[in-house]
Amino acid sequence: MNTPSCRNCRTDAYLRYLQFTPARHYKVQHRFQQGTIERDRTDAPVSDYFCAKCGLQDGRSVPMGWVEPETKTSDEAILEEFGAVYVAPGARQTRDGWIYRG
Repeated sequence: MNTPSCRNCRTDAYLRYLQFTPARHYKVQHRFQQGTIERDRTDAPVSDYFCAKCGLQDGRSVPMGWVEPETKTSDEAILEEFGAVYVAPGARQTRDGWIYRG
């Protein structure tokens, strides 16, 4: 299981994290012949994110113990280098300050 990264840009430097769902532990019961079998199950933690450079919104399972990185490329740096930055999924800001949705 890998850490999140943008499939288009192939880096995590421009990611903005929207939501994190921690791992979930629970028990499942299965009928078996004259009785039941109880098993422990775990759903992996999931992170939802978008790329501030290209706008791709995605989400994926992340390794147990993963935490959101504290360092990231600032919106101002992306705007300066590429001329536009996605400030939210589907909302792009350009150098002249306009925000386009869609």
